[in-house]
Amino acid sequence: MPLSLWKQLLKNPRAIGTVAPSSAALSRAMADEAKGLSRVLELGAGTGPVTRALLERFPAQAITSVEVQPALCRQLRKRFPDVRVIEGDALEALQALDAEEATAVVSSLPFRSLPLEVAQGLAREAAQMLHRCPGSRWIQFTYHHKEPFEAPVGWGWRRAARVFTNLPPARVWVLEPAARDS
Repeated sequence: MPLSLWKQLLKNPRAIGTVAPSSAALSRAMADEAKGLSRVLELGAGTGPVTRALLERFPAQAITSVEVQPALCRQLRKRFPDVRVIEGDALEALQALDAEEATAVVSSLPFRSLPLEVAQGLAREAAQMLHRCPGSRWIQFTYHHKEPFEAPVGWGWRRAARVFTNLPPARVWVLEPAARDS
């Protein structure tokens, strides 16, 4: 584990929500689900393993990475100088999205370890953003077997991948429009 992640984990374990950075396999699985969209908003960029996988599939100018921890933001800016890195809150980044382009929201936010009111606020804003930005999708990983949060009306979670080579093993979920019965 990178030293900067250890420091942040010791300072505020609930904000980090993991014991190790995302593996290359998990990062690739998440980035693969973003294919077909031209804009990516990465939430909870951490030390950048998902950012690196996104850069293999998207030009740097198409990616905006958001991280709340200042030390991790500095590290991201050094590692990925061409990616727009925002030091800030995921909720504010979601609220700032406009409906001009469909967006892949690639989230490493630790929904299950966030305070309930924060997680619920993010889930509400995710629903609003998805309705406001047609064609967008939310890509989330979790260590749990259940959906990361309740799907908004008209949307549903799809199990996209299981990654056993991650520590701990993880599952990638994609929130997309629910299939309509004909």
